[in-house]
Parts: sequence; structure tokens; C-alpha cells
Amino acid sequence: MTQPTTCDLLISGGIVLTVDPDRRIFSDGAIAIGRNRIIEVGRRMDVEPRYTAGRTIDARGKVVTPGLIQTHVHVSAEQCVKGVLPDTMPPSQWVRQVTQFYAAMTPEEEALNATFTFLELIRTGTTCFIEAGTTKHTPEIVEAMGSSGIRGCIGKWSWDIPRQPENLYQSADDAISTNEDLIKQFHGTHDDRVRIWTSPIGHTMTSDTLLQGLKALADRYQTGMTMHLSSWIEDVQGYLERTGMRPVKYYHRLGVLGPNVVLAHMVNLDAEEVELVLRTGVKIAHCPTTAGWFGYGLSQVSEFPEMIDRGATIGLGCDAETCSNNLDAVRAMYSSAIIFRDARRTGAAMPAEKVFEMATLHGARCALQEADLGSLEAGKKADVVLFDAARPEWRPLHHPVANLVFAADGHSVDTVVIDGRVVFEDGHCLTIDEERVLHDLERAGQRVLAQTGWQTPIKWPVIA
Repeated sequence: MTQPTTCDLLISGGIVLTVDPDRRIFSDGAIAIGRNRIIEVGRRMDVEPRYTAGRTIDARGKVVTPGLIQTHVHVSAEQCVKGVLPDTMPPSQWVRQVTQFYAAMTPEEEALNATFTFLELIRTGTTCFIEAGTTKHTPEIVEAMGSSGIRGCIGKWSWDIPRQPENLYQSADDAISTNEDLIKQFHGTHDDRVRIWTSPIGHTMTSDTLLQGLKALADRYQTGMTMHLSSWIEDVQGYLERTGMRPVKYYHRLGVLGPNVVLAHMVNLDAEEVELVLRTGVKIAHCPTTAGWFGYGLSQVSEFPEMIDRGATIGLGCDAETCSNNLDAVRAMYSSAIIFRDARRTGAAMPAEKVFEMATLHGARCALQEADLGSLEAGKKADVVLFDAARPEWRPLHHPVANLVFAADGHSVDTVVIDGRVVFEDGHCLTIDEERVLHDLERAGQRVLAQTGWQTPIKWPVIA
């Protein structure tokens, strides 16, 4: 008789959505994990007898998925001022105001905001993220990532147009040098959970020299680059006025498009730009909740469903707390599905399976970690989420993918495993002092608002 193999963690029972090449769903499955890698995935009756586990998680009554991956998240300043900007503020004015909050942030406060972000991401099932390119004190964010246990791709806020706020500005040469130093110092740290990317902000705020220099860095060190592009229509008009070309076409002429580039939003594209995305392999971070918040015209002009069908890689992101107002990837899946189903007047535009693939497989491709993330398969890293299917939103449970996309949200997350380590269980984060972080975040928000002089406009009377 064959002796059982030792594994560190066995997740036994539950409905396992593998998202593997055959898209297998095990109605009573099991996952064996050794250190930070998945050893085997299959039926519980086949897998469980083959292993002696250091720890077993009973997943009966749970839906088990790959860790969700967000491809565009602002982690480091907007959390403590969530809700203070009016929901009628135009995006061009919003950008000018929100940068004042970033400029006011101390290194300690930025790390606090990031820790809060990681808490919200983990609690709602996101195990890996791509930062939006707005961290000012990157070393402090790396340290916060290390202690939280989360996985992500981050970089240094980089722009050289305009020169204000002064403490965010760098010349092109200084920004390129800083980014290279960060890559050398932190790329691959914390058991390779930290990847350093180059992060020009976009929005017509980066010179050609800076864009080309940061792309060259990303190529040289085999990492990624991300930026904002073609979100609201004024963003496109800014490029037309400055360069005489639409932004995607202009970036193509500069030579900064490629498979290691993730462009956020990308709502307002013309037909030629769509073809350039498909031809160059550039990837897109789609943020439906922000598009809806600002009124980008997503349902009217975007061709994301058709682009995916033609082979484009389009991941999901929740963007920023001051516009999206939540970082729940499950809600982002629902929003994206509903918007495009209504816009196309057919459910075939965004079925549940297609949206779930955006949050897993497409996210892994965007993060340049497709070989390690995005599905539950032997050899991949052990990033796993267990949803509590006993909650009312999961019942009756006839179609787990449909329930996840159309009925659930991130609050039904029960357990989160990142890199083989349990970081969230029974409603509690095991790596972050939640009570302290929430308390300190309130105080940080009060200080930043006082320093910037911002008065939150509340339309209805507030009586003390």
C-alpha cells in the first residue's frame, strides 16, 4: 500500500472552481498544498487519502476559487479621505484635488493607508494587485506588503509635467533613476510577493523622455509598466491638443506599447486604437465602478467584450477609494457584467464565466504571472479563496459561478490563503491589527483634511 505524501495544507471538501484549461469544477474537491505551491487538485475522494497534512481546512459548505487579482488599485493615500469629494465633481477637477491629498501624506500615513487597503483587499478575496502608479513612499509600502502577506506589483509615482505639487514632481532623469533603484532594491522581495513596476501616471502629465525611459527600464529588468490612459474624453482631447494624435496611436509611435504594459481605463478608443491594442499585446485594466462614477461613457463607446473575444487581455480593478469607494472585486465583476449586458441588450456579451476569467486568468496575465497565478492547478502558487456558501446570497446553489458573479459580494469570503499561508479566517485578518488600523486611519484623515483645508460638501443639514 502506498504511503501518504506529506503536505503542509489540505483544503478538503467544497465546490472547487479551478479555472484550469478544461474549466473543471469539482463538486466535492480537495487541494493539497506544499509550502507555497499547489501539489494536486481533484476530487476529495481521490486527493484526500494520498496526503498527510500539517493542517486540514474543512471546506464543506464553501465555494473555493483562485485568489482574485485586481489590475488597478490606488493603495496609499485616498483611503483616509474616502467620501470627501462630491460625486458631481468633474474628473479633471478631481485629479487636481486628489493630488493635494497625496502631497500631504507622510511616510507613516501612506503605509497606514496601504495597510488599510490590503486589509480591505484580503477581506474581500483579492490576493494580488497592480498598484495604479501613485505611491510616493514606496519602501514603506513594500514593508506594509511584507507584513500583510498580500501579493502585488507596485512602483513610484512618476510625472514631470506639471511641476506641482512640488513634493511629487521629479525631472525625467531623476524619476528614471529612482525607479531603477527601487527595482534593484525591492523587486522579488518578501518571497517574491513584491514586484516593482515602472508607473508613469499618464493623463498627459508625462513627457516622451520619461515614458520611453520607464518603458526601457521595464524591458531591461523584465518587469511591467502601468499608467492611466483614455479614460474620460478630455483625457483624449489633451493628447490631441499636445501631440496631434490620439493617445494610443501616439504611444505606439513612441514605442512604449507592448505585452508588459497595462493601461488603465482605456474607455474612449477609436477603431484604430482597438487594433493597436490587439496588435501590440498591450493589456487593459478595466475599472467599471470608476467609469460609472465619473460617467466615462463605458456602456456607450467601450468595446471590451468584443476585444476579449478577439484575444485581448482585460483585467478588472476597483481603482481608488475617492471615486470607486470600495475595493471589492466581486462587486466589480457584477458591475462589469451588468453594464455590458445592458449596453449590448444581450446576456451573451458578458456571461458569468467570462467575467470570472477577467478577475482570475486575465488578471494573472496582466500581472505577468500567468504561469503562477489565476487558476487552481498543480505547480501554481497557492493563492486560494473560500467563500461561505451557507449565506443567503449563495442559496440555492445550483450554479456556483453565476452565484459568485451575480448574487454574492466579497463579504461572504470566509478564508484567504496567499502563498500557502492562511491570512484571513473566520472573519478575521491574521496579519493586520484591524482595530488599530481603523482607529489610526480616522485620525490620519482628519489631519490631512485639516492640512489641505478641504471642507467636505454635504448637501443635507448635519445636526450635532
